[in-house]
Amino acid sequence: MTVTTATDIPWTLNHPDTWYLLVYGCGWTTDRYEKRVGDTLTTQLLRDRDTTRKLSSRKNTGSG
Repeated sequence: MTVTTATDIPWTLNHPDTWYLLVYGCGWTTDRYEKRVGDTLTTQLLRDRDTTRKLSSRKNTGSG
């Protein structure tokens, strides 16, 4: 993932219009919004790093 993409994802998800559309337009609670955005950011931004760490660990231990 590029730095630009890693910046664009939270910028878009945290934009006030996104919050407004989901909370007022779709009827989400603020708690639901916070959880979904948090989960999405964690998955999207930390996924590659965690996957790389797991693969690196397997190579070092000879498993996998």
